[in-house]
Amino acid sequence: MRHAAANDADAAARAAAAAFDHHAVAVRALDGHLLGLHADDRECRDAALDASAKVAPAEGGAVRVGIARHGRAYAEEESQFAERTADALALLGHAEREGVASRGAGIRVLAVEDHPVMRLGLRALLEREGMLVAGITATCSEALDLVREEEPDVVLLDLNLPDAIGTEAVDRIREVSASVPIIVFSVERTPELIRAALRAGANGYVSKDAPSSQLVAALQAAVAGLTALGQAEASALSRSIEMRAPVVPPEEQNGADAEVIEEASEPGAPVPVREPLTPRELELLRYLAEGYTNKEIARAMVLAEDTVKKGVQTLIAKLGATDRTHAVVLALRRHLIE
Repeated sequence: MRHAAANDADAAARAAAAAFDHHAVAVRALDGHLLGLHADDRECRDAALDASAKVAPAEGGAVRVGIARHGRAYAEEESQFAERTADALALLGHAEREGVASRGAGIRVLAVEDHPVMRLGLRALLEREGMLVAGITATCSEALDLVREEEPDVVLLDLNLPDAIGTEAVDRIREVSASVPIIVFSVERTPELIRAALRAGANGYVSKDAPSSQLVAALQAAVAGLTALGQAEASALSRSIEMRAPVVPPEEQNGADAEVIEEASEPGAPVPVREPLTPRELELLRYLAEGYTNKEIARAMVLAEDTVKKGVQTLIAKLGATDRTHAVVLALRRHLIE
């Protein structure tokens, strides 16, 4: 029987894969022994294991993490973002580990929260932990001014603001400052929203029902240049890729549009951009939104896995997205899926 810690590390690896669009994540302790692993296939598994044995830990990190993706290399800036997977894993379930608490003193926090009682509670918590409140506001517009004027060390951001919907606040803060760390603090923790916030530029995501120690640890980690997912948020992402597709009778899958994905993705064929999606592509999009892997989608749609991969690429191009997660975000914004 495996230890609970190993199961936690496996779950964290799955969560990181879902959050950062990796196909394999391997987690090792600093001494090199394997803690956790998630992989879509053997090739990516071997690549991630090899990378985890060679990579240097992030500054202040507690683990070594190897990542891998099949079919497409990491862009330089994306690779830097992906490497922060290590930090999310290091923080998961260890909010009160030795050494973290000592880094909070003097951190200047800008809190953006529209609920007056919550604002009072946040101020009390931050001051109790020795942090400095650089500002506290109820609107995104005021937050932008405070980011410019006060130059906080980190922004603690609610997503339900009167003048910003969802991850719009993250986008607007990133327009003002590309570097200030942002921790999203929200009552919602759906996998789609967590992914959207991370892709928009947030450095972490903690739900409002998380222990205060986890929130404090997330702020400290963000200032140290790390990424922080609360335990509940990591679990939500992990569950989203563990879900199994419903059993759909083959006769319902083999209608007139059953081969649309394959036909639209023949090698060398031009890829249309921003064209209306076919019913089959909308079905694929819904599976992506639920966090299914290509292998799970192939099983559910009764298609070859290579066909699914090509279909995803076509879908990304049609939506004008940068990757599969961005495609889901755009689809949600355009109300193509619920």
